[in-house]
Amino acid sequence: MRCSLLAALAAAAALQPTPPPRRPRVILQTSKKHSGTRQRPKGAGRVRQGGKRGDLLKGIYDAPAITKERPSVSEDPLLPFVEALARAADQRKGRSIAAFHVAPLTDVASFVIAACGRSRPQCDAVAAAVVDDAKELFDRTPNHVEGGADGGWTCIDFGDVIVNVMTPASREFYNIDEIWKNAEQVDLSEVVSPEGPDDLLDDEDLFDEEDDLEDFWDAPNAPDAW
Repeated sequence: MRCSLLAALAAAAALQPTPPPRRPRVILQTSKKHSGTRQRPKGAGRVRQGGKRGDLLKGIYDAPAITKERPSVSEDPLLPFVEALARAADQRKGRSIAAFHVAPLTDVASFVIAACGRSRPQCDAVAAAVVDDAKELFDRTPNHVEGGADGGWTCIDFGDVIVNVMTPASREFYNIDEIWKNAEQVDLSEVVSPEGPDDLLDDEDLFDEEDDLEDFWDAPNAPDAW
């Protein structure tokens, strides 16, 4: 499936992903004390979990070669769509939002978008906002939606644009930014909000890196299950 593109990442750059460490390291802090067991929503609004993560990587390693010239970012007719999806992620407080113009590098897609959520509910909300705005503003629906927040990675495949909503641990593991470092990055400075130290979620919505790494390794589609 196209969603494999996320890790096409790794193949495209011939990189071997390095598993994140299992030791905890808190990266999110608030003025409130982080309490007890993190609660996760059940039922409606959750994206179904896919199979093994390896299934999401298929199709990347044999991505077709480029056979024709592609328009630059500023000339690409998909740019308004890409900006709208990035804005949707930002409005749900998605962070580290980046869009890569990969058309000159692969035929798998024209753009790849990556965004991080800092809680499982937030990752679900970001993914839902992307799908909703695509339908409302452009009357487009995804070809496929794979993965889910519990696995740390939701891949939303529109065919020519692929959106990856990831936890920090998953984004580090799959090294998406390094994989597409040779792609032109879309300027989103007028689209997404600047990030700052005070831009945090409520106490009950936060997870620290210990939670993130624990869930990364315990997920049904964890790398150990490949």
